[in-house]
Amino acid sequence: MSEMPPTPPAPPAGGAAPQPTGPLTPEQDKNYAGLSHLLGGAVAALAAVFALFSLIPSSGWGITLWTGPSNFCFILLILAAVPSVIFYFVYKDRGAWTAQESKEALNFQIWVAMASVVLWIVASIIYNAVATSIFTGGYGGFNVVSIVVSLAVAALAALNAWFSWNGYNAVKGNSAYRYPILPVRFIK
Repeated sequence: MSEMPPTPPAPPAGGAAPQPTGPLTPEQDKNYAGLSHLLGGAVAALAAVFALFSLIPSSGWGITLWTGPSNFCFILLILAAVPSVIFYFVYKDRGAWTAQESKEALNFQIWVAMASVVLWIVASIIYNAVATSIFTGGYGGFNVVSIVVSLAVAALAALNAWFSWNGYNAVKGNSAYRYPILPVRFIK
């Protein structure tokens, strides 16, 4: 009669197996540091594409601020901070390079999200002023506001993507990256 192999230990409560929490390898550290810059920029690039797409009148999306993809673009610019948040809070204790670069990317994405919210508030105030104005001369005022807002969102998103791409390239070239337009760093 053969013996039964020993029974493996039971998984912890909740059914999930424990995840490795050791330090990152130098390659992982460099990759995660680069991705903390790159993924936020990729989301911002998508926002820029949607903002520019909203300028095409025949797209079926319309070019008004509230029915077109402009709100979606604002949301994407705010969501561009999510990859940096994840990399910072998940990997900051496991890799020094990832902690430093994801913190820098997160600080930049916080500024972009704040700029996006301010732009959205200003755009909604102007849009409502045009909507209630007796001086618009009809529907034309809405188009002008929508075009200006779409271009402003596209510019903000393109700058985000550009600086994020530069950060990714700097990390891949083994150098730290500091975003040139951060007056205050929220995460120290």
